[in-house]
Amino acid sequence: MGTATVNYKGVDLEVVFDYEPGEPEVRTYSNGDPGHPGCPESLDITSVKIGDVDVWELLEDQIDHIGEQLIGDREDYSDY
Repeated sequence: MGTATVNYKGVDLEVVFDYEPGEPEVRTYSNGDPGHPGCPESLDITSVKIGDVDVWELLEDQIDHIGEQLIGDREDYSDY
C-alpha cells in the first residue's frame, strides 16, 4: 500500500493505493519449460482525501484520470 500527493485540477489530493508493477511475458524458460503470459501493471486507488475528508465517492468518475496521473508522476512504486 502506498500514499502519494497528486495535484489534480489545482487541488492537492492524498491518494492511497495498492500497486502491482506487472510482470513481462516469458515464452519459455532457459531449460525449455513453458513460460507464462505475464500481466500488466495495476493500480487500485482505495482512498482520495483532501485534508482529513475522503472525497473518493465525489471523484469516482475521475478515478481513472487520477490513477493515470499518479502512474505518470511516479518515480518508482516498487516499494509499495
